[in-house]
Amino acid sequence: MHVLLTEGEPILADLIIEFLQDEGHGMALVSGLQRAGELVRATSWDAWVVDPSGNGFAEPDPDCAAALRRLATDVHIVVTTGRPWARRITAAKLGVRAILKKPYDLSELQQASESISTSSQPMNRATDADHGTQGPAGGR
Repeated sequence: MHVLLTEGEPILADLIIEFLQDEGHGMALVSGLQRAGELVRATSWDAWVVDPSGNGFAEPDPDCAAALRRLATDVHIVVTTGRPWARRITAAKLGVRAILKKPYDLSELQQASESISTSSQPMNRATDADHGTQGPAGGR
């Protein structure tokens, strides 16, 4: 699976990348929701792990949720956030695959990635050549 990551905390980003690469996923780190949305539209990704908190996403109103979905219409989105709203809203209501509430255990991320990998209807099928990424030993 090819995973795009938008995470503003460098230490956490490195940890997520290392963990998912060890699980066999190709990874790329992108700063900012807008840039990530451009990349998602330009190439095929299976999943986007994103912390939208630093991008004006303080509360998940319908407009913000719709904007996030518009950025990535054909990719499974996993939202990670430490915002209090994450405890009050469901992934289905936000229109994403999962919401991981920080601090979360890496087993929760693994469970979300396995759910996406085994879904009967993948949103996109990507190749390493599409992204310039590699599997476990891949670069960012």
